[in-house]
Amino acid sequence: MKKTTSFIVTTLITLLAIGATVYSTSCNRDKCSQVTCFNGGTCQNSFCTCPYGYEGDHCEIRVKTTIEYWNHSQTDIILTLNNVQYTVPAGLSKGFDGGFGDTLQGNAYTHGFRGCLIKWDTIMNTFPVKGIAKVDLNVSAKYFYLYVVNDSASATLGTVIVNQGLTAHSNDSLLIPISLDTAHVIKYQHSMGMGYFKAVDSSNVYVKTTFATGGEWSFRRSNGTLTLYNVENQVATVIAH
Repeated sequence: MKKTTSFIVTTLITLLAIGATVYSTSCNRDKCSQVTCFNGGTCQNSFCTCPYGYEGDHCEIRVKTTIEYWNHSQTDIILTLNNVQYTVPAGLSKGFDGGFGDTLQGNAYTHGFRGCLIKWDTIMNTFPVKGIAKVDLNVSAKYFYLYVVNDSASATLGTVIVNQGLTAHSNDSLLIPISLDTAHVIKYQHSMGMGYFKAVDSSNVYVKTTFATGGEWSFRRSNGTLTLYNVENQVATVIAH
């Protein structure tokens, strides 16, 4: 009887010891041993902690972020990105969504009714880690945008001459006579945005009525010389009385 009792007690102790060992091993098992984290993510307590720019249970998803192109010019900008053309209206922006690390590349241009073509030859931007990346499209201080306002009581403006008497610099023509056709004459109490022109120290603008003859100019501002401020996106407004 004693031997039987001793055997039973010994067996129970052994089983308890085995159970304790299994339980202890189960509690101490690495919770991350079966978890895979991608893109530099790290596992903690069976869950992935993702670096900036990635999300998902296993950091397998790149975060979607935004690039916004802002048009600070006076005219619409034609923007080509990854071989697709878009229009960014004057004074507004256009946004694009993409995965962190992806890139947009291309070029852009804008122009007015007359004057110079403004170009951004190389555009390349990478989607940020998070949030919105703002890209400003500015016209260089080397140019100004010209508005002509006809504030007269009855005269119609038919000719505008920009930078008269100045020597051409590089490939930009500084002397730009604009003879307005009947569809684009500036009637009295009206205005017109003309376009972008080269900005130099002695930039000038003369306007002429459709009835003026010879060298008779209907308007001269500061002897024709404009006041420019050598800043991006500068605008010159000429008012003819």
